[in-house]
Amino acid sequence: PGEPLEFLNLFNADAREPAMVDAGGIRACVQEMKKRELEFKLKVDKAQTVPYTVQIDQVQTEGVLLAFQRPLPPELAKGAAFIGNFQMESQNFQFPTKFQGRTAYLRYLFTWPEKVVKLERRAFPRLPFRPREKADASLRDGGVPGLGVGGPIINLSRQGVALRVDRVLRLDNGFRLSVNNSHFPPGK
Repeated sequence: PGEPLEFLNLFNADAREPAMVDAGGIRACVQEMKKRELEFKLKVDKAQTVPYTVQIDQVQTEGVLLAFQRPLPPELAKGAAFIGNFQMESQNFQFPTKFQGRTAYLRYLFTWPEKVVKLERRAFPRLPFRPREKADASLRDGGVPGLGVGGPIINLSRQGVALRVDRVLRLDNGFRLSVNNSHFPPGK
């Protein structure tokens, strides 16, 4: 037996988004997520819906049983495609899976992932904030008269903060401005 995170070496490193398709590596990854009681996001593929927060409840031969914090729609069809996102060892991963059925209240069976994709290589992990945590921030730029922005924090890392901008104000007169990208050129 090697080190527990040996599966991290099974990604094809030459690709822009390295992927792991080795079934044993995928199983080791899922087992590690279960062992760590890792909470992660799961969303309907290609949908603009709020992701579900889930944990692995059980690892089974026929698939992975997930514990949800809120229920899936009862009319959801078997085979519906989902995308899972999780962080481990300061890296961000994504995997496709398919809905198989409901087994109990807030417990749903999904297929084993066919692959796990390493999305990026961040120097520092991002710590997400849920809407119910009500973590808001107000920021101002260094300009004169200057702009102030405010909104909920999406995530935080040692390198910065991701903020959903809900309001933009001119600091000299307090006027609200429309929220658009022209206020935030890269590097500002």
